[in-house]
Amino acid sequence: MTAKLQVKCSRHAKVAADVEFTLAWAAAAMGAAPIDTDQTATGVCMDSRQSVEGRVFFALAGTNTDGHAFVADALARGAAAAVVSQKTAGTGARQILVESPIAALGALARAWRQQFKIPVVGITGSVGKTSVRSMAAAVARARYRTLESSGNLNTEVGVPLTLFGIDAQTEIAILELAMRGPGQIRELCEIADPNVAAITGIGSTHLGLLGSRSAIAAAKAEILDSAPAVAVLPAHDEFFPMLRDRVTAESRLITFSTDPAVPADVVLRRVATMDSLGSSAHIEVLGAPAALRITMPGTHHIRNAVAALAIGAAIGVDVEAAVEALAAWRGVAGRMTVRKAGGITLLDDCYNAAPESMEAALATLAVVEPDAAHRVVILGDMLELGEVAAEAHALLGKQVADLRVRLLITVGAFGETVLSEVRARRSGIAGASFATAAEAAAAVREMTKLGDTVLVKGSRGIALEAVVRRLEAEPDA
Repeated sequence: MTAKLQVKCSRHAKVAADVEFTLAWAAAAMGAAPIDTDQTATGVCMDSRQSVEGRVFFALAGTNTDGHAFVADALARGAAAAVVSQKTAGTGARQILVESPIAALGALARAWRQQFKIPVVGITGSVGKTSVRSMAAAVARARYRTLESSGNLNTEVGVPLTLFGIDAQTEIAILELAMRGPGQIRELCEIADPNVAAITGIGSTHLGLLGSRSAIAAAKAEILDSAPAVAVLPAHDEFFPMLRDRVTAESRLITFSTDPAVPADVVLRRVATMDSLGSSAHIEVLGAPAALRITMPGTHHIRNAVAALAIGAAIGVDVEAAVEALAAWRGVAGRMTVRKAGGITLLDDCYNAAPESMEAALATLAVVEPDAAHRVVILGDMLELGEVAAEAHALLGKQVADLRVRLLITVGAFGETVLSEVRARRSGIAGASFATAAEAAAAVREMTKLGDTVLVKGSRGIALEAVVRRLEAEPDA
């Protein structure tokens, strides 16, 4: 018996979807020593505190813990087997020895994915990849039964967990691929084997890690080395010539452009309207004009939609169906969603930040709230910028000053840099700087007023969701 096609997609970050395969098949897929058993496993897991019964437990090494310390507990609680790099004494024979449990997880997920002859779309890029992924999935659902990455399942752990969500009913999978260094995108592509490879653009995120935008572009371009059937690239990006040259002869190229002067297969001709209720634009898809409407404010959503339409063209979704799907799209939590909360209008963009996305977020605030007297900005540090971090935060301060706001709250090591730049140009702006999101959350209700429009944005590591939760609470009496 090999793997059975019995899967129910799970959105849990630690436990994969309910699959079914024999331990013998799994051992062979992972390159482990042969196991002569038809014992069936019903999935994989990495956390012994979660549901482990019948699943294969992977002893992964984390920042603070090593999964090998929990092998005995996982097996005692009914795990079918444990994948380990060193065996734990006294736990019986249900341990599969491999050189690297995390590499074995990827190999098993690849074997699972290869059973299903469906298109897999891989999306990477410096800015907007999560929103583009969500939009592309909405477009894909207009034609296909679609599996989509959820949350932050975009790494060497998250991508395999997502792939285990493929079942006999899945017709296409839309995956987000993260990058923290050279070689990572290549490794994720070896696991996911994407048929369509899309790059949203090259920005400044990871400058601290890779040192230059050229190095970032080279790392992102690894997705093109997997020889996908279709490559989707931003023709307006300054690194487009380099990316185009990385496209292999086996790949068809589809381009998109948010600059009407740059020719492409999908082009943003002009933004027609932009207000607090959303934006509309005139676009052209494979030579055919179309009207695009996004019911979320901000031109960055329009730009992301252009990339999603190019992916839609790559997978054969009709243009009318694609734009209709995008009109119904309601955003991604923490990525510039706008809602009323606790007597204020909240612009929740707290999930991540880079210089390019910060500028777009400030522009969106100006559209949503025309009155500077009601604008409040809560900004966390932009991380992973390396040597340009101080310069980038000083520029951010100048942008906030130009925007004009009533109140600026900053969080993180560069908060004072931003605040001092603002005060040097706008002495009347109230402001405060906090070291942590928890400190800012404790003070934010006293500093904001009913009727304010509040933008919350920062890098993921700053954890500004604590501030969002406080703002969503009822106003203090």
